[in-house]
Amino acid sequence: MATDLTERVLSRYVNDKIDRETAIELVGRDCVKRAERELQAVEDDVRWGLSA
Repeated sequence: MATDLTERVLSRYVNDKIDRETAIELVGRDCVKRAERELQAVEDDVRWGLSA
């Protein structure tokens, strides 16, 4: 379960307010990679939905 700090850091990262290295320093590489996978899945779903 992610903490509020982790959620805030990842939100700032995916919204381009902090860079990847800073996010990794703050919450760890595993959390950042998971956020990237989740973001990609959402983007893929939106792209799929728009093409239907």
